[in-house]
Amino acid sequence: PAPVPHCFIFRYVQHLDIHASSFISSSDLFEWDFGDGTVLTVAGDVTRVRHKYDKVGQYTVKLTVEDSQGCSDAIELLKYVTISDPKIDFVADVTNSCPGKFVRFTNTTKMEGGRYAWDFGDGNTSPVAEPAHRFAAKGRCTITLNVVDGNGCAASFKRDQYINIDVPVADYDLSETYDDCPPMTPVFTFKGGYYEKVRWEFGDGGVSDLLNPKQVYLFPGNYQTRLIVTSPGGCQAIASKTIVIDGPTGSLSADKTTGCDQATITFRISNAKDLSEVIWDFDESTLVNNKLSETYTYTKPGTYKPQVFLKNPKGCIVPYSLGDSVRVIGIDPGFLSVASALCDK
Repeated sequence: PAPVPHCFIFRYVQHLDIHASSFISSSDLFEWDFGDGTVLTVAGDVTRVRHKYDKVGQYTVKLTVEDSQGCSDAIELLKYVTISDPKIDFVADVTNSCPGKFVRFTNTTKMEGGRYAWDFGDGNTSPVAEPAHRFAAKGRCTITLNVVDGNGCAASFKRDQYINIDVPVADYDLSETYDDCPPMTPVFTFKGGYYEKVRWEFGDGGVSDLLNPKQVYLFPGNYQTRLIVTSPGGCQAIASKTIVIDGPTGSLSADKTTGCDQATITFRISNAKDLSEVIWDFDESTLVNNKLSETYTYTKPGTYKPQVFLKNPKGCIVPYSLGDSVRVIGIDPGFLSVASALCDK
């Protein structure tokens, strides 16, 4: 007979040698010892019994037959019954992912031998013990694992809507996208979805991983901002918007940044646009004109940070620094004598 989980059917075989009898009558008694502490006595005309085992293991079955004359015989089959009950369980490395990415399953089923049959809930299956599967479409998938152990016992376990497959959404609002003069401090408001992390690129070299950041723009320009959304599973979505800031522009340079005391340095403004007035700040004194170059002499040693303020016809003023400091080196000569009177020899 073939075993099934927790249940085994026994059938009496009439070819047993029962005290030279060639037949069995209803007056005979059959005593079944199922090996798990259970003993069942039935009449001789009951040639089939059914017994349920409550625990996993191997059992020795003994059948004792006694006829109406008091004659008896017995047969014992060692470890005749094997009761198995596969304990199925599994986990996935991630339960939220995105289309085309692998989800790996760890099989923690306890059983001896046998085979596996996975149903991923998307029309795909696998016989591998620990498969990795790529889900192609959005949705929630119920994962089912069917097993048959080495004894032929079958069992099944499923996790309803266990795997969620979705795609990231990149979208955001800007509190303002235009100003006619810096500084400008727009607020970036995230409106996307299904994200694990976000990355903002502000177009001026600045970045942020905050959900709703602010950014200060100090200079005129066209800034291409971007939002990069990464979902569980590693899929990405990107959105972009442009910020425009008007105002005077230019770049400040100097013919040198180091000199001796009374150093004379020529400063120049290049690539000037939308410019009507220049405020020169030499970090020692200031000068206002509309020139694109100016020469200045530093009268004292020290370290200076010159800059210019560019003003356009609308009154917008934007500061531009030199970048490097100007260093003026001074020498203060002096001497010392160890004696004020000396002999001639």
